[in-house]
Amino acid sequence: MRLQYKFVWILIVLILTTSGTFAQDFVVINIKGKVEYKERNRGKWKPVKVGLALKNRDRVRTSFGSYVKLMYKKSRLLSIDENRTVTLREIAPPNTDDSKSSTMNLIMGYLGDRLRSQDKRKPVNIMGAVRGVETEFNAYYPRACAIRTTHPTFKWIGDIDETYQFTLFDSSLNPVFSLVLDSTSFPYNSGAPDLARNQTYYWRIERMSDGLDTDPVSFMILAEDSVRKIENELQRLDEELENMGADSVSYHIIRGAYFENLGLFGDAFEEYRQAVVMAPWISEYRQLARTVLYRMGLFNESETLLDLR
Repeated sequence: MRLQYKFVWILIVLILTTSGTFAQDFVVINIKGKVEYKERNRGKWKPVKVGLALKNRDRVRTSFGSYVKLMYKKSRLLSIDENRTVTLREIAPPNTDDSKSSTMNLIMGYLGDRLRSQDKRKPVNIMGAVRGVETEFNAYYPRACAIRTTHPTFKWIGDIDETYQFTLFDSSLNPVFSLVLDSTSFPYNSGAPDLARNQTYYWRIERMSDGLDTDPVSFMILAEDSVRKIENELQRLDEELENMGADSVSYHIIRGAYFENLGLFGDAFEEYRQAVVMAPWISEYRQLARTVLYRMGLFNESETLLDLR
C-alpha cells in the first residue's frame, strides 16, 4: 500500500512540474544597470543577462537606477524596479490566462525561444549577393521578405556621391521599370507602374561609375486581407504592451519578434535595430538583428546596417 501511495505522489509531482505549477519560467528580455540573481536563494549573486531563464524560487535584486523586464510563462511582461530584492514567486500574477490574445501568447513564446536558443558564436563570413567581395554596395530592402505596402522605399548600401540605376522586374524577371538615381534610396511613387498585391517582384541596383551591379533580389507584397489582419493584431499588441507597462526597448523587441515570425524581415530588422540603438550594451539584441539579416541573405553587411542611424 505504501508503495502505491508513493507511486501516486511521484505521478502528482511529475504532472505539477510539467504543467508549470512548480516550474514557472521567467525569461529576461531587458535589463538596465546592475541586476543580479541567486538560484533558489542559495550560493553567490550572479549577473542577470538577457535570455536567462529563472525559476519562481530564484531571488533577484536590482541596484540604484536599474531595472529588469521579465517575461512570465511566455504570456505576461513583469518589471522589477530599482533597489528591490524579491523572490520571483512573490511577483508572479495569480492568473496568466485572462485577457491576453492568442497572438500575444504566440509572440511572447517565440521571442522567449529566440532569446534562449540564439547561437552566441559569430557566423562564418560568407560572401553576400554582390559579385566580388565588396560589402559597401548591396541591395538590402525589401529583400527576401514580405512587405505590407505597394509603395515601398527601396534601399541599398552605397556611396551617396555615386549614381545608380534602379531596375524592377516581374516574377519572371522581365524588366518593368528602370530609373537612374543619385541617392541610396528610392521611394516608389506614383510616377512608377502600380505594384500588385499578392505578387512577387525582383529588383537590382547598378553602380554607374563602374557597372557593378547586385543580383536581383525578391520581395512579395501581401494581400489586402493579410495586411488588415496584421494591422489589427499590431493594434492589439500595442495596447496589451502598454497595459503591461512595457518600456520602449521591450516594445521594439516584441514587435520585432512579431514581424520576424511572419517573415516580414525588413520590419523586424528595423524594430530590432531600434532596440540596439536604445540599449547598445545588450549584445543579444544585436544578434537578433543579425539573424534577421542573415535570413535576408545579408552576411557581410550586418555591421554596416546596424550602425546606420
